[in-house]
Amino acid sequence: MRFWFALCCFLSVAATLPVLATPQAFDELAEQIRSGSRYALHQQDQEALFAELKALLPAGDPDRESQYQRLSCAVTWQQNPAEGLQKVQQWLTQSENPAHQSQYVQCQTELYHLLGDAEKADDSALAAVDLARQGNDPYVLGQALLSTADLHSFRGEYALSLQQLFEANQLFAALGYSYWQGYCIEYIATAYRRMGDYPEALLYIEQAERDYVPKGDRFRIAFLMHEKAYSLAELKRFPESRRLFEASRVIYQQLNEPLWVQYSNVNLTWILYETGQYQQALALGLQTDKQLQAAAEGSKVNTNIYRALLKMYLGQIQQALGQPETALKSFTESEHFMKLDHSARHLLLLYQARAGVYQQLGLYQQALQDVLEVLRLRTELTSAAQRQQADLLRYQFDTERQQAQSEQLERERNLSQQQVETLKRAQRWQYAALALMVVSFGLLVWLLSNQFKRNKRLHHLAMTDELTQVANRRRVLQQAETLRLQAEQNQQPLLVCLMDIDHFKQVNDRYGHDSGDWVLQQVAQCCQHLLRKDDFLGRTGGEEFLLLFPATALQDGIAAANRLRLAVQSLQFELIDPALQVRVSLGLALLDPAESLTSLISRADKALYQAKANGRNQVCVAE
Repeated sequence: MRFWFALCCFLSVAATLPVLATPQAFDELAEQIRSGSRYALHQQDQEALFAELKALLPAGDPDRESQYQRLSCAVTWQQNPAEGLQKVQQWLTQSENPAHQSQYVQCQTELYHLLGDAEKADDSALAAVDLARQGNDPYVLGQALLSTADLHSFRGEYALSLQQLFEANQLFAALGYSYWQGYCIEYIATAYRRMGDYPEALLYIEQAERDYVPKGDRFRIAFLMHEKAYSLAELKRFPESRRLFEASRVIYQQLNEPLWVQYSNVNLTWILYETGQYQQALALGLQTDKQLQAAAEGSKVNTNIYRALLKMYLGQIQQALGQPETALKSFTESEHFMKLDHSARHLLLLYQARAGVYQQLGLYQQALQDVLEVLRLRTELTSAAQRQQADLLRYQFDTERQQAQSEQLERERNLSQQQVETLKRAQRWQYAALALMVVSFGLLVWLLSNQFKRNKRLHHLAMTDELTQVANRRRVLQQAETLRLQAEQNQQPLLVCLMDIDHFKQVNDRYGHDSGDWVLQQVAQCCQHLLRKDDFLGRTGGEEFLLLFPATALQDGIAAANRLRLAVQSLQFELIDPALQVRVSLGLALLDPAESLTSLISRADKALYQAKANGRNQVCVAE
């Protein structure tokens, strides 16, 4: 995990002059290590520093010997983590100090990571926080919170991650450890980026660059470039993002960091794909795949998520280049790595892309399974995001309230020590504080109102197809299920119609995707205008639409479908080609008693397939 690389990177190169082994000299160097005022990138420099610290260890001083063990643990046993775990377990049984135990458990976390046991590493990280809270060392608690905050952020528990990062930042600020404050700010930026709040992430990255990166720490500079490039890419600012990824790659090459070089290449593959440079993206992606695999074999660092993302990008590139079979293989390999890291947000992107390949290969059942999985994951992530947002707002409100209460108690203590005249003056400040609280509460209400409006807008965007402005797949399926339940309850008919634009791929191939998009928009608008008030239209993907006709008899539905077909047939596309005529095929299915939505849509799909097989530009009814 990124935190543990940071933990090992704050050490400095050892001094060459001999120093007398005294408690004071040992304590000074130990404090420099804790505060991060000395740092290094490579194992040999870290080992040199701890050799210097060990040389300063006074003989017969068990307390400082224990401190040395706790500070040097992860570096000492980096080459032999299995033996290190046995030694740490021995130290744990001998220690009764919760803060010391927390440091040993944090070392366990790193050693488990080196052994590739992510589950035990995560459990140890969480246990380290519990132990640190029982102790009385803010530095130890801050380090434990940093480790688990990154874990929670990766899992999608953003509110909890941000709470821990804000707390850790306060602890380090009170200690004057600006080095570690910088890591808190960087992790806060990462959490906001993973939440999808890219402007907020960029603000925190700029703060870290401006206030917290030590001069000469080129790794941190490159890492912040990496983080900024992520957010810029998500904001579709691809040229800026590409420049930053390429610049960070140069620094990692100069620092001899092969894994981070390959991570940069993975992201550059993504950028090249997003900007339509498929051949260049494919070449870089295949080259990076080999190099990342080789680098991973020579390292104990977990590279699963980067390998998963690279395989997904390769699949998308291969699909775009008309290689669906190869793309499907890449997607399958990506799924394997993603499941190892349990990354729901990445799996959603993967299944969404793979469904298109399955559809292209005619594997409609597999495509449907992936689409259903996308819907499930999207619902799960949306619900989780709403909970995280509510938790974060609650935390911010509670923090402000506790701070106000603390300030009030402090004022009351001061007032009790002053004379009557001073008390009268203080009352005026109390009124001002009360007014400030009222204003703060009003501001909070305003923020909550804005958040509600924003969520409402996001909900609309989440339910609307961006291109055609009709309902998207998720929304139309929800409406279909609602109408199905109403039809069963009221014993009324429900007709489902699948409509597909005939030979749409030829439109894209001959006139370009922009023209194809315009055709989709015109067809959707044409159908929308012909529907009744209670009818419903949604785009389910590509050139396929789903229409719902509640309380409609079969013959009326057939007539409505034919009206739609003839209306689309009459559309003119003179701006594209006066000779261009668009036709649609439609498949109708009438809801049977106690029939599921999946079965109903499947029958409509078979009817659509029959319409295609019968020569297209017609309506077929499911048996």
